[in-house]
Amino acid sequence: MATKWLRKKHLRQRYGDCSDRSLERAVKDKRLPLPEYPFGNNIPAWRESVLDGHDRAAVLAPRPKRRSACARVMEGA
Repeated sequence: MATKWLRKKHLRQRYGDCSDRSLERAVKDKRLPLPEYPFGNNIPAWRESVLDGHDRAAVLAPRPKRRSACARVMEGA
C-alpha cells in the first residue's frame, strides 16, 4: 500500500479549518507529530498512518484544558 502524505492544507481540513500557525503551535506543543520533509526542505508533510496513530493515542490520553475549537479537534474531543 502506498504511503499517503498530508500537507498543511489537508491537516486544516482534517482538524477543522485551522490556520497554519495553529498547526505549527500544535506541533510545538506535541499535539501533532513532527512533520517529515519527503518533498524538499521547505515542504512539511505528515504520513496519514502516523496521524491516525497519534489521534488514537490522543483520544485515550487525559486531555489538558482546552484552548480553542481547533485545539479541541486536535485533542480528539
